Amino acid sequence: MTRTTPPRDGTHDFDFLHGTWRRHDRRLHRTPSGSKEWQEFSGVSVVRPLGDGQGNLEEYQADSPDGPLHAVSLHLYNPRSGQWSLSWADRRQGILGPPATGEFRDGRGEFFSFEEDEGRMAYLRLTWNRVGPGEVGFEQARSRDGGRSWEADWVMRFTRVPAGDPQPSAVPWPAPLALQDGSGEGAHGFDFLHGRWRVRSRRLRHPLTGSREWYEFEGTSIERPFWDGQGNLEEYEGDSPEGRIRGLALRLFEPRSKQWSIHWSSSALGTRDRAMVGEFENGRGEFYNQDLFDGREVLVRFLWTSAGANAARWEQAFSVDGGRTWEPNWIMGFTRATCCPVVELRQYTLHPGQRDSPIALFDREFVETQEATGMQVIAQFRDLDRPDVFTWLRGFPDMTSANTFPRLPVREGEHAFVWLARFADAPSHASWKARLESSRAWRERVGPLLDRYLQSPPEIWRLTPTARSRSLG
Repeated sequence: MTRTTPPRDGTHDFDFLHGTWRRHDRRLHRTPSGSKEWQEFSGVSVVRPLGDGQGNLEEYQADSPDGPLHAVSLHLYNPRSGQWSLSWADRRQGILGPPATGEFRDGRGEFFSFEEDEGRMAYLRLTWNRVGPGEVGFEQARSRDGGRSWEADWVMRFTRVPAGDPQPSAVPWPAPLALQDGSGEGAHGFDFLHGRWRVRSRRLRHPLTGSREWYEFEGTSIERPFWDGQGNLEEYEGDSPEGRIRGLALRLFEPRSKQWSIHWSSSALGTRDRAMVGEFENGRGEFYNQDLFDGREVLVRFLWTSAGANAARWEQAFSVDGGRTWEPNWIMGFTRATCCPVVELRQYTLHPGQRDSPIALFDREFVETQEATGMQVIAQFRDLDRPDVFTWLRGFPDMTSANTFPRLPVREGEHAFVWLARFADAPSHASWKARLESSRAWRERVGPLLDRYLQSPPEIWRLTPTARSRSLG
């Protein structure tokens, strides 16, 4: 069918959902006997815009009767059709579901998909309503008779949390589940990519034609983890000679298969490409699928490698002979963006037993809002030896920018030397410390020489990064 009138501009239809929300959920649950009953539970959602506003990501946590629920929902806007697509994934499965597609009319959004439900295909309908100031309603319903009737099976009421109010506590992911869902067995394959990068691209102008004409361009990328590193979202911008490229990649770890899926979308299209699936082995990540190129199906391969903490490489290649040979057509070299001429270290001592609540607030509200003003939040940490201490680092281009709190002036007239060392875990640090203390050169030469310059004994802080902390390299 040909659309005769251009679609309305719905780019900002989901702007009302940005921010932090308390949620009350009612979900229809099938019991072992086959009957259905409603479950009620509460949670928290944090929704932030992506790129130029043509997308947003919702991070959701709840303590449901079936156990902790951690999930993300990716919303993408297609400027050609004027429609949005909504895709959901939960941490236990690590699989991004099929998109539900639709649009807003008169303040009400309806989105539809056709998917499997208890072994049979059925329509799924998602409905969003703005109930009132600071309140939003959501309903999920299914139809097994072609849309003639609908049965609601998940109803949510969102209540906005004002920025100045106490923030909802995070719902922790239990350690036993972390062990079961694959931690240490590929689940952290993309940890090397967390943070900000400068990206230099080389792209083949005419793939699969025998051409050897390449062109180059610059770009930037920022990659943020969630689910303790078992998911991440990368936002990319590049100035290609063929036009500006702006897109995102959502990566999810599937505990059952111990593989990753990579979902790419460009803001020009607002749709998801076919997922690339694969895993890491010996520091090399290989991901495969097939896709359309110039009207025909081709095999596609992604290769990811890292060269230390501050460099990485990505390559895309096509094959038209079943994978016997591959032609690379896009290569990206990642160099970690340096930060920063001025680095500020902040340490907060919190009320006993309250550390996790302000960390959750920080992760939800502070990172993007502070970086929007030009600074960079470098890393956030829990102190392993002081259970009520939270430490974080942020970077600035100069001292004028750094002093953002005039009533808390920067301490001057003191000379301090700070250095950071990174270890895989606490036992690795303990092993290093034991070797250092047993070193004769350290005891007899280096240590005494250092002591001559110290006004007071050195302080050693053992810190472990929070879920949204970036790698320090």
